[in-house]
Parts: sequence; C-alpha cells; structure tokens
Amino acid sequence: MTYFDRHQISVFASPIPLETNLMSTYHQLLIDVLQLWEDATHNMIVFYITPERQAADIRIDWTHQRRSNNLNRNIGEATLFRNQSDFHVEIKVLLRDRTTLSIIAAKELQTILLHEIGHAIGLWGHSDNPKDIMFDTPTVEKPSFRDITTWKKVRTTPVNQPFHHQAIIALKRHIKKNPAIAENYLSLGNVYADQGKDEEAITTFQKALAIDPQSPIPRLQLAQIFHKIGKFDQATAHYRRSVGMVPSVEILGVLGTLYLIQQKYEQSIDYLQQSLRLEPNSSKLNQNLLAAYHQWGMKLIKDKNYSQAIAKFQQGFERFAQSKILLCDQAIAYELLMDYPSAQKIYEQILDQYPQDSIACIGLATTLNNMGTQFSHQKKWSIAREFYQDALKYDPQSWQARHNLLETLTRIGWEQNLQGDLDEAIDTHLQALEINPDNSMLYNNLGVIYFNSHNHNRAVNYLEKAITLNPDYTDAQNNLRYVKQKITKTLAEIGWEQNLQNDLDSAISTYLKALKISPNNAFIHNNLGIIYFKTGNRDQAISCLEKAITLNPDYTDAQNNLRYVKQKRKENNFKLALGPMLVIIVLAILLLSLKSKN
Repeated sequence: MTYFDRHQISVFASPIPLETNLMSTYHQLLIDVLQLWEDATHNMIVFYITPERQAADIRIDWTHQRRSNNLNRNIGEATLFRNQSDFHVEIKVLLRDRTTLSIIAAKELQTILLHEIGHAIGLWGHSDNPKDIMFDTPTVEKPSFRDITTWKKVRTTPVNQPFHHQAIIALKRHIKKNPAIAENYLSLGNVYADQGKDEEAITTFQKALAIDPQSPIPRLQLAQIFHKIGKFDQATAHYRRSVGMVPSVEILGVLGTLYLIQQKYEQSIDYLQQSLRLEPNSSKLNQNLLAAYHQWGMKLIKDKNYSQAIAKFQQGFERFAQSKILLCDQAIAYELLMDYPSAQKIYEQILDQYPQDSIACIGLATTLNNMGTQFSHQKKWSIAREFYQDALKYDPQSWQARHNLLETLTRIGWEQNLQGDLDEAIDTHLQALEINPDNSMLYNNLGVIYFNSHNHNRAVNYLEKAITLNPDYTDAQNNLRYVKQKITKTLAEIGWEQNLQNDLDSAISTYLKALKISPNNAFIHNNLGIIYFKTGNRDQAISCLEKAITLNPDYTDAQNNLRYVKQKRKENNFKLALGPMLVIIVLAILLLSLKSKN
C-alpha cells in the first residue's frame, strides 16, 4: 500500500509546451484539478506548487508525443518511482490527440488530470463504475462519493502494508482473460519487484515490453531492477532506450550517475550535462557532475597523465568556477608535474577564500617543502631553509618539512663552523635541536663547535650527551676522547707553568680541573703529587703519586717521585724525634755540672 501519509503534498509542473495564449489556460486547469481534489477530501490533503522538481512528491510533465500504444488507452500515465528511503510519482500528460494531432480540449484534459492525480494520492487501481473518476476511461468531471470513500479506506491502511498475494491472484486472472494487455504484466511486475522477487519481475516486465516495445515504462522498470542487482550494462542499455523515448531529468541523471559508478566518465558527464540543461539548479545533479570531473581527473593523475588531468579540471571550471575540490585536484596535478609555483598559486587562492582549510594547508606545505628540496639539490641551503620554515607554518606536523629543515640547518651550521662563524654555528645547531631534541649528531657537532670556541666544559657535556643518546656513536666517542686529551694537555701545560712560577694554589686548581675531565690520567696525578709535595702536603702528594702508579704500574717517574717523597717524609720524622732527646741530654749534663760544683 503506497500513498502520501501527510497533509501537504508538493507538486512540480514542467513548462507547458504550448503557445503563450494557451499556457495560462492549461496551467489554470491544473490548479483547478488540484482544488477539486482538495474540496472532495474536505482539505484532508492540500497541494502546493514547488519550482524544485527533485523535491516534489508529484512531478507532472506535458508532452506532444506518447510512445506507448498498448499500455493504456488514456492520454495520461502515472508511474510510481521508489528509492531506498522514499518515493515519488511522475505523471505524463499528452497534449495532442494521437490520431488528429490536434490540441486536446481543456475539458477532456481535466478528466485525465483528475484520474492521474487520483493514482498519485493512492488510488492505484481502477474502478468498475463509469461514474467514478477512477474508472479505466473516465468521463466525469470530479471525484465521486465512491472515489472518496475508497481513498479514505486506503488512508486507514498503514503505508507499505503488503497485499501482494491478493494482487498477484487478481492480476493473473486479468492476464489469463486478456493476455495481450501490457498494463497487466506491468502491474504484476511491480508487485514482484515490491516483493524483492527480481527474476520474476524481470520476466514479467519483459513480457510487457514484448507486447509494447515502444513503451518506456516496462523498460524503465527493467533498468531499475538491473541497476539494483548490479547488472550495470543491462541497466544502462534499458535506461538509454527509455531516455530516447521519453527524455526526463530523472533518467538522464540516473544514466549519468550509473556511468559514473562504472568509471565511464565521458558518458557520465554527457548525460549529467543533458539533465542539468533541463534542471540547472539540481544540487544532486551538480554534485554528481562535479564528482565526475573530479574522479576522471584523479584517474588521469593515477595513470600519470598529468597534463590531461589539468585540462579536464579546466573543463570542470567552466561550470564550477570556484570549486575547492577541483582547485585542490589541479594543484596536485601541478605538483606531480613539478610545476610547484603553479601549485602554490592555486593553494594560496583556496586559502584566501577558506583560510582554515586543512587540505589546502597540507597541500601548500607539501608544495613549499618540494620547492625547498629543489634549492637543496642546488646547494642553496639558505633559500631551502626559508621554504621549509614556511611549509611548517602551514603544516607544523609535516615530517618531510621537519626532516628537511633539520638536515638543512645541520648543513648550514657545520659550514658556519668551518668558516669560523662559531656563534652563528652554535645558534643554527640550537635551532635544529628545537626540531629534534634527541638528535645525537647535533650534540656531537655542538661539542666540536664549543671546543673550537674554547668552551671546554660545554664541549664535553654535549659530546657526552651525544653518546648517552647513541652509545654506539663512534664519531662522538672519538671526538670526546680527543677533546678530553686536548683539554687535559692544555690544562696540564697551564698548571705546570703556574707551578714553575711558584703559583702553587693556582697550579693545584688547574690540575684538579684536568682530573675532572680525565680522572684516570696518571700523568696528571703524578704532577699534582709533585706540587702537593712542594706545598709541604706530603700525605696528599703520596696519595696522588700512588694513584698514578696504580693507573700505570710501569710509570717510572711516578715511582721515583714516590720514593723521594717518602724518604723526605722519613727524614723529617727523624729530625722531629731527635729534637726532644737532645733537650733531655742537655738538661742531664747541666744537672751533673751543678752537682759537681756543690
């Protein structure tokens, strides 16, 4: 059971192809017919005219030629069209007598319009009473009491309630009685289609088509079923024959969409453009046409036909001048052609209109990164750096731009180091560390640069950090070893010079700094022991010398120095012990002398 279960029903009427003086008459005729149904139903339904065909419940087309000869003797046809979520009714009204080709009188046309509108609002069957407007060949001028009673009864039945079994029995009875009437097969096919019995529906529609090969209706129904079950070639063939008989926006649009699904883009665009000439403001048709240009161009890009893709997008701009989708597509094609300035210009054009568009931002970042790479290949590092930095402004997450900027900053910084611009080299490497704070190579480079700038502590710290991040980093290990050796040697020379100048406190301080850098350097421990000895701190001197020998058991100088210091300490201890004994002896002698005098 199918009817519009709402109070208001929208109606679209195509332009009436008649002389200007007749157009208003027939348009008013339609208004009067709709009013007759409103009056008869006591305004239980109300019609309103809409200019939007695709949104209308009932869509009326006026024609001068009717291709079907057997389906119905009337000069009007109402056809139900379903999709997955909704349905609509299309009514074809013949304006000329099929025999005389003269314009059909308004009074006769009124009866036909009343009859077809009755079908559209739910009275899909035919009455057996000639006094009803729903009689097979009506002659009355308004809906009868029986028509309205039947309509009300229909309205009490839930929408989509099936009556398939009863309908099939009745239709088969009619077919057995009149096997040459195509309309009965058409109705039976619709029942099978509604049940989802596609094969039975196909067979039945084919029988209707065999009786009336020029009828577009069974052919259209066949096309819809083949479309539904995925037999696109057969669906396309029937749609094309149907549109050749009765051109309509719906069929042209479906054909265009079907070709789009099959990736036959040229045919898709052709049919969609034809449909848009009939209904230029259809958002769905425009959307599908845009999709056809987009998909065709992207397929050409996939096949590496970049110039052809650009030309195809250019065709699309003739209808969709500012399409963001096509602009992005064209920018991609220019990128792949390595025409980066053109791609940049298009992305900037998009962002002028849509500043927050993420796709355009990412696309522009990619383009700027690629432009930077071109300059990198030319070893124009400073220019490349600017492009990479600009790329990251548009897409901070671009790993390509981050990686390339990191490499470029590293190259620039190392060249600055080689040229002696040490402060700039340090600053450039620190910028690189902001991009990748765990990059061991950057820490290694900074260690070398700080060493060159005589900032020894930082040099050691950065080299040690490099090794911490990458324990197997041989270059950093070698550099750290070399730096420590050089620093230690320098400090040792400074400390010994301070020692020679008898600035012993400064010498000790300098050697202790050296030990912080090279705690296992036997030479430093030996020299520090000598200086401690000179200050009189023989215990500390012995400790340092013993440490030197522990670190290098074959260190002869340290062994000799240790023996000497120990000997000196022993002699000093003997002198200290002898001092008190002499005092005692002297006192004893004095006492003996006094005693003898007495």
